[in-house]
Amino acid sequence: MTETKIIVLDDSPTGSQTVHSCLLLTRWDQDTLRAALLDNSPLFFVLTNTRGMDALRAAMVTRDVCRNLKLTLTSLSAQNRHFNPIFVSRLDSTLRGHYPVETDVMNEELGGATGFDAHFLIPAFFEGGRFTRDSFHYLMADGVATPVHQTEFARDSVFGYSTSYLPDYVEKKTAGRIKANQIERFLLAQIRGDISARLMELHDTVCCVVDAETQTDLNNFAAQLKTAAASGKRFLFRSAASLLTALAQLPPQPVAASAMRQYVRNGQPGALIVGSHVKKTTAQLNKLLEEPGGCHRGGRGSHRHGTFRPIAGSIASSQACPRCRYNTCNLYQPRRTRFCRPSRASGIWRTSFCVPDGRSTRPADHTRLSHQQRRNHFERRAVRWACTQGFAGTRAASAGLFSGALSVRSPATCRDAGGDFSRQCR
Repeated sequence: MTETKIIVLDDSPTGSQTVHSCLLLTRWDQDTLRAALLDNSPLFFVLTNTRGMDALRAAMVTRDVCRNLKLTLTSLSAQNRHFNPIFVSRLDSTLRGHYPVETDVMNEELGGATGFDAHFLIPAFFEGGRFTRDSFHYLMADGVATPVHQTEFARDSVFGYSTSYLPDYVEKKTAGRIKANQIERFLLAQIRGDISARLMELHDTVCCVVDAETQTDLNNFAAQLKTAAASGKRFLFRSAASLLTALAQLPPQPVAASAMRQYVRNGQPGALIVGSHVKKTTAQLNKLLEEPGGCHRGGRGSHRHGTFRPIAGSIASSQACPRCRYNTCNLYQPRRTRFCRPSRASGIWRTSFCVPDGRSTRPADHTRLSHQQRRNHFERRAVRWACTQGFAGTRAASAGLFSGALSVRSPATCRDAGGDFSRQCR
């Protein structure tokens, strides 16, 4: 019997926010991948965190995951456990990330001799107000549908872009390798009808961009995709989180969102470490700081080596603070953009960086790190310190208010002093 398993390579901790009751892996050795494939959930995530890396390292990490996946699937097949995997490269719904680097590697390693029949670009994320119409991608800002290239996300110093029209976006990101007029466009009227015959005709890793305005649109689309996949078609997806909801078809989350804050270890206080500094996260942080009863400590973090200690001390002192005994400390970076050059002092060791047109350049005075790279560095140091101090925790699924957060609960012993957490936040 062949089992369908949705395997998501997630470039940041936020991809799992629309699903529940599944594994989130932070290591990808064959034993761990085998356990995930044999798990009862229809999907699992491999958290690669590649959005916080340069293009070269992102490609290396993605290739390592894919090769271990291929070996594990082959091993299980030899034991008569056969899988029909659906591979997803998780896409930021505001179009940031290492595209097409990661999908190219996945096609090389997992596509077989002839590659996948098609790769789909599906950035819709309805919970965040992001949808696609007539191949233009939009974000709801203050109740207004705004093309994403007109938002702050498009001005990202590493992953910036200048168009919301997805065929043009693909052509620019692939440096003309995939022409806009070669791309298959699945428009709203089409995906709301019968597209099964069209799906069966796709071949040669053709790039497809997909409209979606509601979850029902993607549910209908995903049902037909799975039928085509069961008939032998092999598809690769570069998608935001809402497609995963449609593919997995999980039952409703059994715990109400309003009850999530009750899930703490032994009733102890914790810490929320917020690294992202875009306006959206700042607004969410300000809302969090208005919550009654919390012990709020502003962040004093910077990118200079060694300056994390004052923030780390804030976590430790929270255990002795009477006001913190049953509340949560909120630690966050200064709410402004700080640019720095890559260096050993800043914890960035790469010698080249991906720039918006896909070329590579050596660092110079004008080199800028994206907010995701700065956040990744900040959070990594926070996790390592917390683990060595006996805290335990997980990266939050970053749904709603706690976007870009890492949750550290105390006191308990982390299973891995290096900061690798093997389970999704509960």
